[in-house]
Formats: sequence, structure tokens, C-alpha cells
Amino acid sequence: MHLSLRALCVRSSFRYLFVWRTRYHGTATFQPLGYVYESGIDTLRDSYLTASDTLQKRIEETTKALAGYQADQENGGEWIGERDPEEGYVIWDQEKVFEFEIEAANEAVGELRKAFALAAYHYWERKLRTYCKQPSGNHDDLVKAAVKEGYLISPNLDRVRRLANTLKHNNDSAGTKLLAVWPQVFWSLFKQRPNMDWYYAIVLSNDHLEEIFDAVRDSGPQTKL
Repeated sequence: MHLSLRALCVRSSFRYLFVWRTRYHGTATFQPLGYVYESGIDTLRDSYLTASDTLQKRIEETTKALAGYQADQENGGEWIGERDPEEGYVIWDQEKVFEFEIEAANEAVGELRKAFALAAYHYWERKLRTYCKQPSGNHDDLVKAAVKEGYLISPNLDRVRRLANTLKHNNDSAGTKLLAVWPQVFWSLFKQRPNMDWYYAIVLSNDHLEEIFDAVRDSGPQTKL
């Protein structure tokens, strides 16, 4: 379950109290490093949700405006647009403008989800490399070091790794490995071809992003043991 920005602010206001209790009263169930780690991924999640909600609201408002304009046209309303003064063909009209804006916003939602999927995995990679004092960011080495430190690793983290690699490298090697462990992230009519555009074939949903954030959150130090 993700935390809202407001909840994060409230929780942050008690941060020093928790640390003080841990240091001076021996509250062993609270782990400051886990708090820092979880707060970071929770903030990333809330940042994604805020941006996504903004784009979804724009899509809804523009879709409503398009429907209203189309209904007005059917009832003899004023046409809004521009025609070539000599040949009379339409240069642009309001219906096409609305449709373009909806298409652009939907594309932006897809790019936003991919960007945050990458950000979430890189967050795990950077944090665990620091916490486990690893000289490289090799995934398997980080997992082994994390387990040695006593951290739990989500069973879904590997497919988050495969997704990140495919989004970054966009090649057959990375894409084939992702397809084997997480076929649900590809669009419904997907068919594998040699030297294909794997990045374009990936279509992430809000549910996919929640799985990604949860996998990262569950693969590091925890606030409470």
C-alpha cells in the first residue's frame, strides 16, 4: 500500500522522535536505515501517482471537450478551424486538435510509466550498492550481498531488473529474457520478431507500476523487523 504525500509528511515529522527512541530507549523494532530506504521509494511512488493523475485528468477533460464539440457540430454549431483560401481543403479543425491532444497525453502517460519503472529499479540498485558496500552494480552480486546483510528480496525483483534492462538496451537479448519472465507487460497483439523495437512493444499499466514499487520496497532494509 503506497503512502500519500500528506502521509509521508506526517510520518517525516516523527522521524527524529523515532530515531531518539531507538537510540535512547532501545526500541529495536525501528530501523532508521529501513525508514530511509522505504521513504525514498514511497516518495517515488507518490511522485508517479501525482504526475499520472495530472495527465489522466487532462485526458478526461479533453475527451469531454471533444464529445461536447462533436455534439455541438451535430446540432449545427459553429465549425472551428481553418481552410486553404484557394483550394478549400481543411488545414486544421478543433476536432483534430482535441484528438491530437488526447493522443499526445496518452503517449506521455506511457513514457511516464517507463521512466518511473527505470527510476525505481535504479533506486534499488544505487541504495543496495551503498548499503552493502559493493564496488559494482551487478544485479546478482547485489542480491547475494543483500541476503548476506539479512535483507529480504522480493521474488518479483528479477523481472523488474529484466524490464529495466529492456527499456535501457532495447535489444533482443534483454527483450527475450523479459518476455520469458513477464509477458504481461507487452501489448496484447505482441509477436516477437528479430531486431524489433522492444521498448515500443512494452505497455505498462498502473498495476504494473504498483508491482514494481512493491518489489523494490520489499527488497531492502525494512523500517520494522
